[in-house]
This record gives sequence, structure tokens and C-alpha cells, in this order.
Amino acid sequence: MAARRRELGLSQTEVADRLQMLSAESLSRYERGDREPRCTTLVRIARALETKPSELMKSLDPKPRGSFNRIEPAPEHEATQRAIQTHLTLLTHLAPWTLPGILALVEKLVERAPSGN
Repeated sequence: MAARRRELGLSQTEVADRLQMLSAESLSRYERGDREPRCTTLVRIARALETKPSELMKSLDPKPRGSFNRIEPAPEHEATQRAIQTHLTLLTHLAPWTLPGILALVEKLVERAPSGN
């Protein structure tokens, strides 16, 4: 995350201003690995840094300590989460050569998703 920000010649404050919802201190915590962004925040940061979320995820701790471990759906979203879990399980059984195409599809869906706050 920090490397991409530096490639663009941006300060943490400038990226935070682009995001309009995140302080420079919060961005600093993400860059240091003190906290891990929620998936929606990661998508917004990727957009601000003109890259894909998958590129930013490469630098994340493989054993996240943050919000990725605390995802607890509201009761009205439990069925959706079960469906997602089923699809993720199915994805693990696909041939490895199919995964880049699936990742590209997911990234396209993320790009088209509303950027709601």
C-alpha cells in the first residue's frame, strides 16, 4: 500500500483526502500492518491508489489480525453469506488455470460495484 502511494508521489494526507472517509493516521496504521482494512475500505483505497484490490492484498499479512477475522453478518445477511461460502468452497475445487480468469471477473464486478460510504 505504502509502496503504491509512493509510486504515485502521494502523501498519506493526499490519499486520505481522496478517500474522504479515512484519516491519514488510519491509512498509516494500514500501511504499517497495525490494522487491516475491511474489504470495502480496501476497495476504496485501491481506487484512490489507482490499482486493483488484489495488488494491495499481496502486501497484507497472510494471517490477518484485523477486521477480516471479525466478519459477522447481520441476521438478514446470513443466507447470502452461506451462499458465498458455498461458492468459495466450489472455487477451491477448480483447476488452477481457471483462477486468473475468475479473479479478473471478480475485479470487474468490484469496479462496477457502487462505491457507497
